Amino acid sequence: MGACPPIIKVTSAICNAGYKVSCSHTCPGSIKTDAPDYVIWDIVRELAKTCGSKQVDPENREQQYIGNIINKPQTVTNVDFTYNANAVGESRKIKLVRYQVNPTKNWGPKK
Repeated sequence: MGACPPIIKVTSAICNAGYKVSCSHTCPGSIKTDAPDYVIWDIVRELAKTCGSKQVDPENREQQYIGNIINKPQTVTNVDFTYNANAVGESRKIKLVRYQVNPTKNWGPKK
């Protein structure tokens, strides 16, 4: 699989499937959602198909596992990557900084 898709594309797909989603406050690029696992896997499979994943090498075990996951049938009838306004959190709309950089080296609580 290639590079990670834009987070807004993934969060929009989750919202379009009828679930809530927001970015995590602990790790950049991670999300929180009430969507069940099978919905997330369907979105990942659809991304793999649209991003043009490489052919699976039958000799490579890791690629075999990836191929098994990607080739499973979809359970959700429609994965829609169309932009959804609900996929953008309120804090992003008002441009709050989520992950601040330490102002100086070794900054933070001391002993």
